[in-house]
Amino acid sequence: MGMKLMQMLAAVAGMMITGVATGAPEAPSASVAEVDTLTMSQDARCRQVLVTCVINGEPMRMMLDTGATNTVLHSSSVAKLKNAQKMDTRHINFSGNAKERPDVYLLRIKFADVEVKSHPVMVLNLDGARNMMAEKIDGILGMDLLGAMAFTFDISNGKMHWGVPEGKLRLVPLNGARDAGGRLLPLVRCGNVQHEILLDSGATVTRLPEAAWPAGTARETTMGVGDVNEMSAVTAKIGNSGDMELAPGVVVQGVTPVFCGEEERSMLGMDVISRIRLVHLPSAHNPAGYFFLAL
Repeated sequence: MGMKLMQMLAAVAGMMITGVATGAPEAPSASVAEVDTLTMSQDARCRQVLVTCVINGEPMRMMLDTGATNTVLHSSSVAKLKNAQKMDTRHINFSGNAKERPDVYLLRIKFADVEVKSHPVMVLNLDGARNMMAEKIDGILGMDLLGAMAFTFDISNGKMHWGVPEGKLRLVPLNGARDAGGRLLPLVRCGNVQHEILLDSGATVTRLPEAAWPAGTARETTMGVGDVNEMSAVTAKIGNSGDMELAPGVVVQGVTPVFCGEEERSMLGMDVISRIRLVHLPSAHNPAGYFFLAL
């Protein structure tokens, strides 16, 4: 009997542009008002949250990725756009986990109920991510745009939407350091071990070093991994079921992380995010905004 093939999406965690200004959100133009940019859905296979954006007048299916610093379009999707202005990137610095140097376009993007003009968007071959998912996305909506928006992931109750949750709820800050791209690195507790982990809604599963998981190892398996450009099969260890404390008194039970190397980025993926009520609020003091757990 063959080993179970698990699927994990690493998306574009860490891709970052520096030295490029962005536009401010505005009210959308009437020409794109009929496209539904409010309704969120969930990928049937990898569980990421999806939404339709209108980019240079064309509807595009995008994944909401709290682990991506910048917004990215797939190379074949940008070819559909009219009046796409390509930037001279010779003096732009890039960092991240893609094998290619991306092109950058200045594009007009409508999402939720706002429109941003002349926003720098990276263009990459996203076949690795696309081939893992049930729905072929056109791109990834990163924290460069999500940081200015309020949104809620209450997936276990079927509620994913722009804005804050309804009703009277207590919001517990999800605290942690920020990396150079403004992404949140919450300090979670696993037993007596505290560990810094990237809040990454672009990742299907949670990844931790084996030493950070007191519950120990359950088994070894073969996994299909979708990174930015390509898919690959890797052998990985899966942890025993255990508890993870995200904030004082907020514990997610039954977590079974995939173990990564000590030098690799730990990620809090959709297997855990889909079991909490995650709320993001914008802030005038922090371009990336703040995350909360709604209780």
